[in-house]
Amino acid sequence: MDIVKDTGMELGYLVWQVRPPRPSLTVVAKATFALTPDGLCALAEPQHPVSGPVFYEDDPQRSMRLDTDLAVWKTRGECFLAGTCYPPGGKPAATSAVAFQVGKVSKALAVFGDRAWTSMGVLSAPKPFTAMPLCYERSFGGPGVDANPLGSAVPNIEDPRDLITSPRSRPKPVGAFPIPPDWKSRLKRAGRYDKKWLATRWPYFPEDFDGSFFNAAPEDQWIEGFWKGDEELVLQNLHPRHAVLRTRLPGLRARVFLMEKGTGFREVPLRLDTITVDADAGLAFVLWRGMMEVKTESLQEVDFIYLAHEPLNAPLSTQEHRARFEQKLAERDKEEEDFKPEAPPPTPEPPVMAAAPEAEPATLDPAELEAKLKKLIPLPPPEAVDPKASPPSAKSAKQLRKAFAAIGVEPTKELEALLAEMEDPGEATEIVPLLVDVEPRERLLRRLKAKESVAGEDWSGGDFSKMDLSRVDLTGAILQGCSLRGAKLDEAKLDGAVLAGSDLSEASLRKASLEGADLTGVRAAASRFDEANLGDATLSGGEFTGASFHKAQCKGAEFIQAKLTQGDLREACLDEADLSEARLEDARLEGASLQDTDLAKADASRANFDGANLSQLRASPGARMAQASFKRVQAAKSRWGGAMLDETDFSFSELARADFSGASLVKARFNGCNVPNSRFMGARMVGTSMLKANVFEGLFESADLSHADLRGANLFGAEFWKAQTASTKLELAILTRTKLADRAS
Repeated sequence: MDIVKDTGMELGYLVWQVRPPRPSLTVVAKATFALTPDGLCALAEPQHPVSGPVFYEDDPQRSMRLDTDLAVWKTRGECFLAGTCYPPGGKPAATSAVAFQVGKVSKALAVFGDRAWTSMGVLSAPKPFTAMPLCYERSFGGPGVDANPLGSAVPNIEDPRDLITSPRSRPKPVGAFPIPPDWKSRLKRAGRYDKKWLATRWPYFPEDFDGSFFNAAPEDQWIEGFWKGDEELVLQNLHPRHAVLRTRLPGLRARVFLMEKGTGFREVPLRLDTITVDADAGLAFVLWRGMMEVKTESLQEVDFIYLAHEPLNAPLSTQEHRARFEQKLAERDKEEEDFKPEAPPPTPEPPVMAAAPEAEPATLDPAELEAKLKKLIPLPPPEAVDPKASPPSAKSAKQLRKAFAAIGVEPTKELEALLAEMEDPGEATEIVPLLVDVEPRERLLRRLKAKESVAGEDWSGGDFSKMDLSRVDLTGAILQGCSLRGAKLDEAKLDGAVLAGSDLSEASLRKASLEGADLTGVRAAASRFDEANLGDATLSGGEFTGASFHKAQCKGAEFIQAKLTQGDLREACLDEADLSEARLEDARLEGASLQDTDLAKADASRANFDGANLSQLRASPGARMAQASFKRVQAAKSRWGGAMLDETDFSFSELARADFSGASLVKARFNGCNVPNSRFMGARMVGTSMLKANVFEGLFESADLSHADLRGANLFGAEFWKAQTASTKLELAILTRTKLADRAS
């Protein structure tokens, strides 16, 4: 399913069983408007996404600043205020008043500076203030006050019609803010969750559930029916510069449609049920909500959700919206096509020779010959040539061809013809040094012998096979397309070097430093990177079959689509590395660290991860790890959704809050695991073994546990809604507060 929008507004959705067991889709369209004094609100930039509740200082122990956008439904419209009191004129004041209005709903609050009860039982004079945050912590209440357990006995915010007069005063807590769902004043509308509910309605809402539970505003901020979208908004003393800010919503309406397989394009009717004025941010958040029954909880039958908006006074027909949807979809598809990367150009032939002209004079001047050879064979800059080097002699065309062969150049027919035209073969002797002296291997040897720096230079295409370059500083060097086959680069410095496309087969780079190096597409089968530093290096597309990275430091490295089959990565650090689509079949990763590592779509079939640290590992979507071993791993908060994990072994591992939703775990083993609060929703767990595992409050919704072995497991509070438990073994399992409690023995 995908979302298509013809508006800047945002969309959220959730699936719930309003009329169980049939699933229903709730969609929420959210508009963010800028508060424009004495004008119409305009759509703000950026638009705020659909979100959950927002707490003051991001602390769930404090009161809510903003209610969740994702209520299942609301029975009527409501409004909220989030803001700060600013006394008029910007001058400190001991008392002030706040008022806000949305349409016909208005509310006034009396605001006082900090006070205290004196020994005479009267309130002290309020301290002057220039800004007073408005929240339930500053309203009347405190421990034991059901209507506001977070409040104060000497509040800053009061109802101007019911002010505190003595220490014995017990006014009703006042506010214009969201009431948390667990406060008794709201929880009383949630219905009764008793034995009858457990037997007849679990896990759905009880029969006496009051839908107004989802209305989180104080009841005097509710309306009959719903909002229109053109309401006037008035704020008093809620802005540091505007004592009274008056504005109006612009009269827009959101529309949402589903494009479904078989049933076509149908609308989800929306109602504008929530207006939140965030005076501090100068914004208004407007929510339209709609609900429709669907066939599946996974929404498999829905291809697209389409969101648009239109003026209240100029609605479009369903057919017009469908045409716009199809146009928007076509535009998006075209944009995606336009942004597809072009296919890489074909690899050019080595620039050894260029075609010679069809006709040439019978003889050539030596200078002219040199010019032609420069065109035929690319030469390095003059400073790369060592003028002191003795050139090899070439007294005949045959000797000259041998000189070419020595540097790996096969003369073409055109070059043969050109050499044959030379009247005196000796003349070529003066030209050959231009070719031989600059050959990268010889040049590198001379530079090393002279103890000159070779870092940061271009050695592209050189043949350095089997050379001993141990401890050589090649920092930032360009070694693209080189042959380093069998070379020894132990403890070499290759930080930031470019080795893309090079041959490192059977090369040794033990303890080498390649931080930030580019090894894209290298051929490095059977190479050794033991204890090397490859932090933030790029090894994507490389061939590392049978290579060893024992104890290598690879934090943040890229191994995208790299082939590490049968590789040795024991005790390697791969934290934050990207191994998406990598090949790790039969690889050894015992004791390795893969914290926050990406293994999406990787193939690690039969790999050994025993004792590894896989905390926050991401193996979803599409990782293939059948028959892999994960015994005694640390994998808290790891994600395996949709992965192929048949016959894997996670025995005795730490997997708190791991997510295996939708994974295939046929005949997998979790014996003795600590897996509390983990998710197995929709997982295929036929024949899976969880002997004596701790799966406290695990989620097995819609999982297939046929023939699974959960004997002796701690399943306290686990959710088995719609799980298949045919022939599941549950002897001695703790099933308290589960749907399977009646099967306990």
